[in-house]
Amino acid sequence: SYVKGAVNVTFTFADSNLENATLLLDGQFQANVTSTTSYSWNTALSSDGIHRLTLTVFDKAGNSAKSEATVIVDNTLPVGEIRAFSPSNGIYIKGTVDITFYGYDLNLELMKLDIDGNSVPSYSLTISGTYTKLWNTTTYLDGAHTISLVVYDKAGNQYTVSTTVTVDNTPPAVTINSP
Repeated sequence: SYVKGAVNVTFTFADSNLENATLLLDGQFQANVTSTTSYSWNTALSSDGIHRLTLTVFDKAGNSAKSEATVIVDNTLPVGEIRAFSPSNGIYIKGTVDITFYGYDLNLELMKLDIDGNSVPSYSLTISGTYTKLWNTTTYLDGAHTISLVVYDKAGNQYTVSTTVTVDNTPPAVTINSP
């Protein structure tokens, strides 16, 4: 499983002749947990990547048993960027424009492009990279619209970037009043 931040590690063990129980992280002693059923692990003190938790229980006769769990620590936020509008990177747009965006995370879960808070169909992606979406602005009312890119990773970290553009598909009104 993927974890981040403070994690409550819970466990159970039983023996009528219990001697002690210890919790190890990557083979290093973390705590004597003989009198508890949980341990608070601050994953920010561990590097991102694969880690192994080992619970070892001993009884008074010298018998032992252990249970292990492998987890992936991911305290790093994903990255995302709305890179450009084509043909220009201006504030006012019309017609069909390209929205180019980028998202990355080593443990990417989902990258989602939204316009005005609504997901753009077929632009919920699960592979990091740069993508271009054609946006037909004529299906939207003239005015301000917010384009957002939300990037999620498997540990629940989230990064959001937004930009606001003004759609103007209405040509100016013009009349010659005289001669």
